[in-house]
Amino acid sequence: MRVALLGPFPDDVRGGLAGGVDRVVLALADGLAARPDVELHVVTAVPGLAAGQTVLCTGFTLHRVPHRRGDRLLFHQPLAWPIRRKLDAIAPDVVHAQMIGPHADAALQSGRPAVISLHGVVFREAALALAHSSLADRARWLLDAWYERWIIRRATDLIATSPYVIPEYRAFTRARFHEIDNPIPDFFFEVSGRDRVAHARPPTLLCVARVIPRKDILTLIEVFGRVAAALPGAVLEIAGQTDADPAYTAACIEAVQRLATGSDSVRFLGNIGGQALAECYARADVVLLTSRQETAPLVVSEAMAAGRPLVATRAGGVPLMVRDGVTGFLTEPGDVAGLTQATLALLTQPDRCRAFGQAGRVAAEQRFRLATIVDRTMALYADMIARAADGSG
Repeated sequence: MRVALLGPFPDDVRGGLAGGVDRVVLALADGLAARPDVELHVVTAVPGLAAGQTVLCTGFTLHRVPHRRGDRLLFHQPLAWPIRRKLDAIAPDVVHAQMIGPHADAALQSGRPAVISLHGVVFREAALALAHSSLADRARWLLDAWYERWIIRRATDLIATSPYVIPEYRAFTRARFHEIDNPIPDFFFEVSGRDRVAHARPPTLLCVARVIPRKDILTLIEVFGRVAAALPGAVLEIAGQTDADPAYTAACIEAVQRLATGSDSVRFLGNIGGQALAECYARADVVLLTSRQETAPLVVSEAMAAGRPLVATRAGGVPLMVRDGVTGFLTEPGDVAGLTQATLALLTQPDRCRAFGQAGRVAAEQRFRLATIVDRTMALYADMIARAADGSG
């Protein structure tokens, strides 16, 4: 089976990753490439690339196409067209695009069996951004929300990485929905056997998220300030892109500098992935997510696989992943007092902290193992190809 996997992909294959979708594409590529019955081609658009590139990787071929600035003004067609032409050259049996955008648009234009994995609900993110954005940013968000709607209406098969997205999109499409979780590489599961020794190091909190308003990092910092006041020596590590919104990042840095505990207690790690990210989970006592909008955040799946308890907000699909009082605690977005109380409850009760982590690990084994996700994805590919062959696709 010749498969074309479309979506964002790290420039150096195993280097820093800007977001969760990058990590999903990389994990799925590794899983599909390991299958002897798959010929895998990964196609990704790269900003600033002067010309197309083809790179032979272990088990698959990576095709990079240039992503020109300003293509949004033409509804991303200057980017979708070269991706579609690349698909014409590859001639895949099935095309799998990650997230709504030009990669998905090109997949639908290819005329081949195509499925799109849903990783975010753009019109919900746009609604959040419109309240605080500049006029230019508002125009971009509105255009992206319209583009999302246009793509969804044309789709025939959609992968719901969380059941949350199905009612969000059902009114806008007649596509088939297939519930398949995001895959988590095996090395995250290996972390769960490495319990931290509570007295050996200060309490360590971890947030894996881009520093952007939707992730509400300012609330995270305020929560940490209160936790550190109760537990001196506590450390917060933030792993994620810091240059997506420079003004917001600057505001977060200023908030850190105002902390009574000092700025050294908060560490911005930037883009990291792979084993380096797994080591962050290994150091963490509790994983925090303070987002105001999410679909199926990879940080939740990774934390569960690593056996780490979560404190998170009831944003989007998060309550469908975190069992409140079993694998973590849930609060309302922006609830500083609630987030603080939940975090301290775990940090001051090691047995409960450990029990939550173990429960999360058991749930992750059932839902997020890479081999399981690849098997389910391959079954979907085979069904789509069969439907296309008999004309029922």
